Amino acid sequence: MSVVKIWELLYSKYDLFGNENTEWLILNLLHELGIMTVNQMLLLINQEFPMGKSLMYGRLASLLKLEMIDHIQTKEKIKDTFI
Repeated sequence: MSVVKIWELLYSKYDLFGNENTEWLILNLLHELGIMTVNQMLLLINQEFPMGKSLMYGRLASLLKLEMIDHIQTKEKIKDTFI
């Protein structure tokens, strides 16, 4: 099984991936894949450029504040999952 790179997933939408457009990348990942955990998003984004968990949480917090994404939790285990 091969790993899908972020540029393969979003090839028709943008050709430059970096910290300056992380919110845009997050929105597009969630649009294409539906529900994702923070670790899944980081796995895809870190293939293109380095991004830490704290920066990811900051970007997600700004998108949550603007009500552009939503946060869900599972009953079995609290996870950081976004839709």
